[in-house]
Amino acid sequence: QRGRLLVKLQRPEEAVRALQAALDLDARDPEVWATLGLAQDSLRRFEESRPTLERALRDGARSAGVRAALARAYVETGRAREARELLEGAGSLTPDEQSLLARAKGEPR
Repeated sequence: QRGRLLVKLQRPEEAVRALQAALDLDARDPEVWATLGLAQDSLRRFEESRPTLERALRDGARSAGVRAALARAYVETGRAREARELLEGAGSLTPDEQSLLARAKGEPR
């Protein structure tokens, strides 16, 4: 809960530490993985956020923004193909996801 509160307070550095400590105790909750990945994304730590967000989605996280954050991590780490596959496989896209898909396809923003 502390990690989620710190994310809401826009204190991502502290949130990352708290969430990592929570996962050290119990790594079963996909929403904790999602919150950690979103905090890492807000810090632009794309290499760290990618596997975190992948696990969150694989394990069933439903937090808003997880798919977009993972697509951003893919795009920012030179994995445009994975970003396209993730977003093209989705039913509907948010405006952020549409922009990321355009970037992954090499289209102008």
